[in-house]
Amino acid sequence: MSDSQRERLVRDGKPIICVRGTLGSELFIAPDEGDPVFVKHRYSPFSNAAFAQLLKDRLIENIAVSGVDTHICVEAAIRHGYDLGYRMIILDDLVGTRRSELDKHEYSLALCERYFALRLESQDFLSVLRNSSHAVRGLNG
Repeated sequence: MSDSQRERLVRDGKPIICVRGTLGSELFIAPDEGDPVFVKHRYSPFSNAAFAQLLKDRLIENIAVSGVDTHICVEAAIRHGYDLGYRMIILDDLVGTRRSELDKHEYSLALCERYFALRLESQDFLSVLRNSSHAVRGLNG
């Protein structure tokens, strides 16, 4: 963590947000054995070298994003991924923020949709994946 990040994110020697082991920091869905799991120390996951390398190694071009604090972490990921050349997709029903900041959430979604990302509901995204998978199998089989 840089000095500037420490100034904003650490108080009395303790992180003020996303503290490991506290309520809300746990994974919502447990990963399967062998699934890669990355700890995110920055707003954008693309700052994690191991994550960036995995995307490169697997030739990934499209990235679907879910998460909390739409106007902070989600938007940071969308913008950073877009700048790196990825096709970014916001899973509209799988992002959110605190009730007191819903106006920022809505503004962030509109901004990202206009400039940086496609915006889909998760079920529509899964439908596209299923249809693409069937089309690829049909071509190969």
